[in-house]
Amino acid sequence: MLAYFPKPYPDELLYSMLARCKVHMGIDSPKHLLDLLYQKRTVIAVPDLPAQLQLLCNSLQHLQQLNAKQLLYQRTLFPLYAPFIPESRKQHLTDLLVNSDGSAVYVEIGMSAGTVKLPAFFRYCPLCMNELQQEYGEFAWLRRWLVPGYQVCHIHGCELCDSKLPLRSIHRHEYLAACPQYCEDFAVDTNHSSKLATLSSNIMELLSITESQSPTYHQWTMFYREQAVEAGMQNGMQVSGTELHSKFRSYWPHSILVSLNLVPVGPSSWLLAMFRKHRKSFSYLQHILVWQVLRPAVSIREILSEVQSFPLARAFSKPVRASNGIESRDRKQWLKLLDAGHSAKQARTQCDKALYARLYRNDRDWLLATNKQFQIKRGNHSNINWHSRDIQYLRLLYLQLTQRDLDLSSPRQSRNWLLKQLPHSSTVEKHLDQLPLCQEFLRRYSENVDEYQIRRITAQIVINKQRHQMQRRWELERSCGLANGRTRPLALAVLNDVATRTDLN
Repeated sequence: MLAYFPKPYPDELLYSMLARCKVHMGIDSPKHLLDLLYQKRTVIAVPDLPAQLQLLCNSLQHLQQLNAKQLLYQRTLFPLYAPFIPESRKQHLTDLLVNSDGSAVYVEIGMSAGTVKLPAFFRYCPLCMNELQQEYGEFAWLRRWLVPGYQVCHIHGCELCDSKLPLRSIHRHEYLAACPQYCEDFAVDTNHSSKLATLSSNIMELLSITESQSPTYHQWTMFYREQAVEAGMQNGMQVSGTELHSKFRSYWPHSILVSLNLVPVGPSSWLLAMFRKHRKSFSYLQHILVWQVLRPAVSIREILSEVQSFPLARAFSKPVRASNGIESRDRKQWLKLLDAGHSAKQARTQCDKALYARLYRNDRDWLLATNKQFQIKRGNHSNINWHSRDIQYLRLLYLQLTQRDLDLSSPRQSRNWLLKQLPHSSTVEKHLDQLPLCQEFLRRYSENVDEYQIRRITAQIVINKQRHQMQRRWELERSCGLANGRTRPLALAVLNDVATRTDLN
């Protein structure tokens, strides 16, 4: 149980608080800190979207009254994404970060496939960092410095500096505090566009927004259509892409868009897609770039409130059903086509498209149920000669086995590795029950960890013989890449035998 936890500084990352706790308490082992904070050692030290927040709050409740959702909205970058994703997905992501390990968050929030990427290194404002040192006696990592697009300090107007600490450290479980070792550059550069300073201020306003209902895709669609009309860029029911791109590019310099990786290119650019029907979420940075062009004098809160004033969904009129007489006649006609031997697809595409459209609009349940009854069941007419294929694959597997004997340094030839060497490996794995020879080969010759470790030892001994050199036992073990405590019993027996025979102890 922790006996101390530091108070947060304004806009400080949760990651930074945990790193300062480690420094203040003199804890050397990252895993020991995880034990104290989470009671588990598998938590990954993530700066932007940390998970397992409820576990952390439970561990610290005797020291501070922490709320998991407050930590999520005040000490992470989650507020940047929350307003722009559907409410159901936002609640799901919140649950992942609060109660789970959050391993799927980056995929579900859209960061993995998105164009807006986090910086490679922790960043800092040299003047803000000096103020932290003067006021609190130490450095800290602030939340806004991690935000893509926040390139200029909104307080001092100077550009951020890159630290020497990678944002994604190879030490995945270690919290590293801000210190002079990582922050050496304190040169102040104020030679930048004022538009970047405005962008930083808008990002700060978005970060300060509390939890609220997320707008729907329909609300975003209606909002951007209204912006196009007010800006005089509407051409009938469509947006004039030429005018939109011209207005956007005349405001934002190309160099800034390149640095943000958000240059709109071509008729299918992200910029034009924002003014069409929304079928996916766009990043906070794309929204803010457009708002600065079209709504420069309106605050972020006012814009989000305006978006939520639109209807949640499109209003649909109730379809007028056909009369019973027409409906009955259409049914008989459709059944006649199916009884004639036509499949539902043939009847729809080759016989009477209008009839199908009428039934689909006015009598859909009956149509789908009827089509299902007349569905042609297709059997497996495969003519694959599995015995011949079994022999063919077996020959390829034996070639791999021969290569293993010739090349002792090859990777571990596990069952999966051997399967991956075959053409159409997924099909082979799926139909292994029809390939008995391959099955028996894999059972007999797949290399387990013990055998692989022995092969690595053998390969290193051969290398030593060729170089006319001798290695002590621990040197041999290290050269083979066998970590202390993970060497299997059979491999240990081989090492002991080699050491005894050559007196390498």
